[in-house]
Amino acid sequence: MRHWITSFHQVEAYSWGQAADHASLEIRGVWRHLAAMPTDDMIPTIQAPWRDIAMVCGKCSRKLKGGFGKKGKHDLADVLKAALKEAGRRREMRVVEVGCLGLCPKRAVTAVSSARPDQVLAIPEGADPMSVIARLNPAAAATP
Repeated sequence: MRHWITSFHQVEAYSWGQAADHASLEIRGVWRHLAAMPTDDMIPTIQAPWRDIAMVCGKCSRKLKGGFGKKGKHDLADVLKAALKEAGRRREMRVVEVGCLGLCPKRAVTAVSSARPDQVLAIPEGADPMSVIARLNPAAAATP
């Protein structure tokens, strides 16, 4: 029968040889796992190179099967990334395709900006990418 370890004190008791030899081998693996768990002080903070994150609904994008770009064959996330790169501002806003945002408009894609999480946009297919960027984050669009 296996015994599950839920605290440091149980591991310490087993490591002092109070268990059978085959059980102590299993315990050593758990001890390494518990010792490797990060604490709040060990979680590093990393400075991101962008100022804002635009989240685009992946489910809406799949339903439209494109709908953006010159010929209407590209996803909104790809078009926004290309527009930011063309303008030389791809480090200002990170465009990420996420799962369903819960609002499903017809013939449009839902998007939200981390700078303005209270405003969810329904972007119609064929919309200009720079105007979409301006709506998602006016500060990023105003920067030359």
